[in-house]
Amino acid sequence: MTDSGTEITFDETRPAITNLLTIYQIITEKSETECVEHFAGKGYGAFKGELAEAVVEFLRPFQEKFAEIDDAELTAILKTGSEKARTIAAGTLKTVYQKIGFE
Repeated sequence: MTDSGTEITFDETRPAITNLLTIYQIITEKSETECVEHFAGKGYGAFKGELAEAVVEFLRPFQEKFAEIDDAELTAILKTGSEKARTIAAGTLKTVYQKIGFE
């Protein structure tokens, strides 16, 4: 969504820029005032560039952790969990069938 304004500020009547500023505020842990002051006199291009950099840095630890996952190990963990869940579910289903008279 585009915004016809030029000032980078929190404003309920400008949801597009407010949404982006909120994302920036949350991931940088800055106050609303700090965000507005930081972007005072700057254009949307500068703001969106800094927002993109902040998002990349915020996601970096998640991406690094994800890259460390061994697919074979994850598959084995999921298989074990699935088998345990299936065993528990079968017991629960048997109890339910007995209580409603299907067995």
